[in-house]
Amino acid sequence: MYKFFEQYDDVLAVMSEKKDGNMKIRGMQKDIDAIENRKEFCKKINIDYKRVANACVTHSDVVEVVDNNYKHYYKTVDALATKEKDVFLSITTADCFPVVMYEPNAKIIALVHAGWRGIVTKIIPNTLATMERIGADLKKIKIEVGPGISQENFDFGFKEMLKEFGKYNQDRYIVKGSTIDKIKIDLEQIIHDQIIECEVDNNNIKTSGLCTFNNNDFFSARRHGGNSFSAMITIVGMH
Repeated sequence: MYKFFEQYDDVLAVMSEKKDGNMKIRGMQKDIDAIENRKEFCKKINIDYKRVANACVTHSDVVEVVDNNYKHYYKTVDALATKEKDVFLSITTADCFPVVMYEPNAKIIALVHAGWRGIVTKIIPNTLATMERIGADLKKIKIEVGPGISQENFDFGFKEMLKEFGKYNQDRYIVKGSTIDKIKIDLEQIIHDQIIECEVDNNNIKTSGLCTFNNNDFFSARRHGGNSFSAMITIVGMH
């Protein structure tokens, strides 16, 4: 499994791998195999499956604060934040980036499903603003960006890019050698710049450098022609 924030004893933050099985529940449909895989993964990391609050990712910009009266599933939500101990947050990804945020002084944690739609509609700044609203100091927030699709393997048609990416359709985010049919966009760089714009210290940002498309340890929707029904789960919580 891939681990985040290993330097903090009070934080559990991990992402499953392909060998752990599919973790994606399609919408609110109870996918039996995926649920069993989730339960087994929770056993593996020594947490209670019933203590997991799951964001039903829909590529939105919606952030929900999870309290002790948490729900097991949060519809149309792509990021969760909490101050509660032993309440665990989860998202699924398969090329999108899991982004884990932790403010160690205020003891606030957040988890973001950062796909391109959520990125361009500011799911990252929305999550940071939510953390600040419930007591986090932006300058003290630590952020780790997990495995996701690299610029090398993420491409858009030129017209579609102009329509969808707004201010991010600039040279800083486009690799040299892109063609009009395949504009290669650096999603990780956009994530990084959005975090910096929110006044998070650059020294507090860490990226994995792992591409889900290139690495067969992970599921990749694009590797499967954009039609993958399989995904990894990222689970985050404070003991």
